[in-house]
Amino acid sequence: MKRIAIIGAGISGLCAAKIFLKAGFNVTVFEKAESIGGFWAKEKLHTFINHQATKDEYSFSDFKMPLGYPEHPSGEQVYEYLLNYCREFDLLKTIQLNHEVIEMDWNGRIWSLNIDRQDTLITESFHYVIICSGALNETKIPFYPNLQNFLANGGQVVHSSEVESIEQLKNKRVLVSGFAKSGTDVVSYPSGYLYSETSVYQNEESKLSRFLANNPHAKYRLYSRLSETLFNFHSETRIQKIAHAIYKSLIWLQLRGLELFFKWQYGLRRIDIIPERKTDEVSINGLGVETGNFYEKNGLYKIKSIQSSIKEYTNEGVLLTDGSKLKADLIIHDTSIIQDVLFLSPMYRSKLRDKNGRLRLYRNIISPEIPNIAFVGFNSNSFSPVNSEVAAYWVLRLVNEQIKLPSKEEMLESICSSLLWRMKESPLALEYSNTYISSTNHRNLEELLMDMGLRSKRTSSVIVG
Repeated sequence: MKRIAIIGAGISGLCAAKIFLKAGFNVTVFEKAESIGGFWAKEKLHTFINHQATKDEYSFSDFKMPLGYPEHPSGEQVYEYLLNYCREFDLLKTIQLNHEVIEMDWNGRIWSLNIDRQDTLITESFHYVIICSGALNETKIPFYPNLQNFLANGGQVVHSSEVESIEQLKNKRVLVSGFAKSGTDVVSYPSGYLYSETSVYQNEESKLSRFLANNPHAKYRLYSRLSETLFNFHSETRIQKIAHAIYKSLIWLQLRGLELFFKWQYGLRRIDIIPERKTDEVSINGLGVETGNFYEKNGLYKIKSIQSSIKEYTNEGVLLTDGSKLKADLIIHDTSIIQDVLFLSPMYRSKLRDKNGRLRLYRNIISPEIPNIAFVGFNSNSFSPVNSEVAAYWVLRLVNEQIKLPSKEEMLESICSSLLWRMKESPLALEYSNTYISSTNHRNLEELLMDMGLRSKRTSSVIVG
């Protein structure tokens, strides 16, 4: 019986474990944290933050979230859902918590994993390794001068992913640097518990409302086949290319109209927060949905937003590039979370990336140059559970030799074509996970289904898809 190692017990690791366990493999899941869940692990619970995706979008295909959950479940509810998923499919017996994979070595036949088990080093061997450590897994806080002075005077500096409870924020002057979802959540949801809250951003990007004039819901506008027709795809048929050429101007007008509508709906001119990047420039990497009534609270002056950037720390806060000073007790950097797999050797890590640092994965799942390794969850999207499920089934068929891959050269050419397309369609791609497929989700899933010899079944509605 082949031994399968799965690194990470988040959304992707859990569904991969279920699929391979059901197929009769000997499965071991290594999780460095104290609990399952990945981003939603118990010790990381953002209990005051609701998920950007809905419960329908963030459910596994064979295990739906409870009907009693709100449309946008809390972090605590997502964790309970994942724990119940483990219980339902008897996965807990496969999971080794507090086990961090620190090194991997391929001997030409099997992978040897060196694992830190609470300060005890152990080694185990596996035929195949599935990496589910998350498309964004290494935080990066930018350096600014005079940090030590700020810390010596009682100041605190953390990454937005490290904010776990309102207690960390309570009665503090909180300054958030950045405009991604986590940062705006941190200053929006706990409003009223904080002494003061300030958002400092360099580039304001479009955030869509969950409702368009109160109806319909965002999930029907953002995550459908219809919404995907707004964007090109790296492997289109001749008919699709002709259709895009014909409708290019119409699509441009639709997007500009949508931007104008949201400026009016949010009153963005009144609160002086005008998006600088066009919707289509941001959407290809994952267009954010406004949560926590961020814009409304700016209008009510519960949150102060400033378009600038930090120049350096001061004893009491920060000095901005525009010369103004802000006082803060806690500074939260809502900045880059990068993709990395530090447990792979430098030789293999260099094969994973091109010279610009972008991951080179065929179908966002395998590297043609690294044997017996797959990445599940690196085709990330708001539909993460479904994307991970399909990717895991694809890997299962690959391991069972039920998928005929193109030649190494053909796969490398496909990867190169995909990366060039992304850079052409969105010069901002390097600011995000270059495996994020929000704007082409359905078409990516169809590619995987076709590889497996399966047909996708569409609904009769072009809106839902």
